[in-house]
Amino acid sequence: MLLAGCAPGGEVRTESSSIDRGRAESVRAEIKMAAGELRVSGGAQKLLEAEFTYNARGWRPQIHYDETGFRGRLSVRQPPTAMVFQTGNVRNEWDLRLNNEVPLNLGVRLGAGESHLELAHLNLRSLDLEMGAGELVVDLRGNWEKDLDVRIRGGVGEVTIRLPRDVGVTAEARGGIGEIRVRGLEKRGGRYVNESYGDSKATMHLDIKGGIGQINLIAEQYPRAGWAPGDYTVATGRDPDTSQERLPSALAGREGAEIMRLSRTADSSWDSATSTPLAVIM
Repeated sequence: MLLAGCAPGGEVRTESSSIDRGRAESVRAEIKMAAGELRVSGGAQKLLEAEFTYNARGWRPQIHYDETGFRGRLSVRQPPTAMVFQTGNVRNEWDLRLNNEVPLNLGVRLGAGESHLELAHLNLRSLDLEMGAGELVVDLRGNWEKDLDVRIRGGVGEVTIRLPRDVGVTAEARGGIGEIRVRGLEKRGGRYVNESYGDSKATMHLDIKGGIGQINLIAEQYPRAGWAPGDYTVATGRDPDTSQERLPSALAGREGAEIMRLSRTADSSWDSATSTPLAVIM
């Protein structure tokens, strides 16, 4: 599918692409983006379901997949010409959705831009990530059933890594020119660990080295019932026509605040709604 429009930086193109899983029992995926905005998440029915929006000549992503036996190898990358300096209002946005069930070893190489990796629901076995310049958020919360090895190398900018509270975490973090901020973990013998370390079935091992900028390590509980941050609604702005349970997003940015689920019947007011605590923001 190809959709086109106009923008000051050139013609804006939005392309959708997908890759079938085939016979692969495990997949090695490599993502290389020179510049732009990247979002990676789960939920794909196929191995990969992707949408690309760009308006710079020569920036059409290259996608390749092959299988050897029962192992697959997936590559999504910008072509070498994408490194050429572009002027004007340039757009390059990737939205990549991966399959939740396939065991996955993921490698990500980033140039400049903003990236959000929501990996909590993937069957991830390892993550190897190198950042260039910009802002990076990696969400690794979730109920991991197997050990996970994570290697992250920071560049220039801010890196935020969200970690689970109910799965053991041990992190070796070394800063470059910048600082390391930690919440929900404590330092033991040169490593940061959470309260579940040593007690959970699975353990997440992190090797993090910063560049120039800030590293944030945050261990917190993932909201229950399948709610993601974008699904929150503001408690003070309740919809009087909705009788479904709602989650108050106004609390999401407040440290120490309790997330509540509000529910009411169709013939009652919000003042009489019942509330159920789901999690505490750390």
